[in-house]
Amino acid sequence: MQGMNIAIYLRKSRADVEEEMKAAERGETYDTLGKHRRELLEVARRDGHNVLAIYEEVVSGEYISERKEMQRMLHDIENRKYDAILVIAIDRLGRGDKMEQGRIERALKQSETIVLTPDKYYDLNHDNGEFDVEVNSFLSRMEYRQIKKRLQDGRIRSSAAGRDIGKKAPYGYRKDENLKLVVHEEEAEVVRKIYRLCNEGYGRVQIAQMLSDEGIPSPSGLENWVHATVLRILKNPKYKGDMVFGRHQFRKMEDGTYRPRVKLDTKRIAYAAGSHEPIVEPEVWLQAQDSIKKRTPPTNKSTDLVNVFAGLIKCKKCGRAINVHNPKSRPHAYLYCSTKDCDTKMINVDKVEHEVIVHLEQMLERIQLREQDFDFAQDTSEQENVIEKIHEIEREIEKDADRRNNLHDLLESGVYTKEVFLERMHTLQERGQGYERNLKMLREQLHRIEERAKQKKDIKPLLISVLDAYKNAPTIADKNKILKQVISRIEYRRDKAWKNPNEFELDIYLLE
Repeated sequence: MQGMNIAIYLRKSRADVEEEMKAAERGETYDTLGKHRRELLEVARRDGHNVLAIYEEVVSGEYISERKEMQRMLHDIENRKYDAILVIAIDRLGRGDKMEQGRIERALKQSETIVLTPDKYYDLNHDNGEFDVEVNSFLSRMEYRQIKKRLQDGRIRSSAAGRDIGKKAPYGYRKDENLKLVVHEEEAEVVRKIYRLCNEGYGRVQIAQMLSDEGIPSPSGLENWVHATVLRILKNPKYKGDMVFGRHQFRKMEDGTYRPRVKLDTKRIAYAAGSHEPIVEPEVWLQAQDSIKKRTPPTNKSTDLVNVFAGLIKCKKCGRAINVHNPKSRPHAYLYCSTKDCDTKMINVDKVEHEVIVHLEQMLERIQLREQDFDFAQDTSEQENVIEKIHEIEREIEKDADRRNNLHDLLESGVYTKEVFLERMHTLQERGQGYERNLKMLREQLHRIEERAKQKKDIKPLLISVLDAYKNAPTIADKNKILKQVISRIEYRRDKAWKNPNEFELDIYLLE
């Protein structure tokens, strides 16, 4: 834990106040903040940290509302101004109300700000650090969990009693004063139309397009329907008069996002059949589920790969991935762009595959003809120039480390005030960030030069190996892996106006 951008937080505890009072009674001076400030600045010097701010709290209030410097620091933490906060002891951040403590911990965790003390550090995004910091708020968390459980149990009981506790009633319904679902007839007719079309054999994409073409506003009020909305309506059992709660469950991740639970907790699911007036009959709803299953291809992870260009080929017009379709009614598989309103035409996979192989063969031929033109000396010269620039910056970083130590000396000797010290420290920190940016760019440039030189040496045997292996590859998945050894992406274009079946364009990019 060295060389970070930090802030120092100082706060008097009740014990400190008592010690100062006792010292005053003895005619002595006991400056708690001054003593702690010196100790923490020495820690910052020892570990090479950039001190960007010093927050000093002269009140010992238990609540954040009473601690102005804590409020200011929390605001800066939430804006990710620091890598770490340096305190004399972890309890200096707060010993007050558990919810107040939780706010501090949440800000530190979400901003990934570490807490430093003279002899230890606490990273709330790691188990040990979180346990150490939260041990004093354990009872509060237990209480919170009990409250959360009671709320969850209340939702389940309400749903089991037929009440809809969602933020918004499903499309086609409204809620009455008892949270019961009541049919909204105008929207209900649209729902019935969706089920009818589904059971007549139309897919969700076709249904969404038909509703959009008829000018029916979507549930969100937009002009165009999307197929995901149609599917959500078709799969919701509330439309057959049953109330359900908990069929979609999520787990909160460390970064604050939510992910669906793979395995549902059955204790958190409530189902009440016949709790409200249905929009479609149960038989119609079940028929729609069968129709969906028949149209949805099975998702078996062990299914053999059918697209030799999977992960490689994209539409040049819209940038989306090109898919493959291999219908029984056609002799060949073909590539197509599934993006709505994109007019890129489909193409026989075999034609594209042939062109890709021809392109690689021609590239190998050009390399063999121009092999003597590869200028390895130029690469070596560029490499040496970049390395020297990196060394120059590293020498400047070492000089700034000495300047940082001098700042501490000048502060301790009284030559610099705290304000001047922080101003100079900010200057060093900003300059250091510039050095780091330049170092990153130079190291990336050096990597590119090295890779380019390596590619010049390796591209010929690689192409020979790829072309030979591709011809003998037993499966499409094997061919796909072989292509990915040398190709980074392929851009495909075939305009609607191009009538010739052999008229298409490919831009093939090799791995760098």
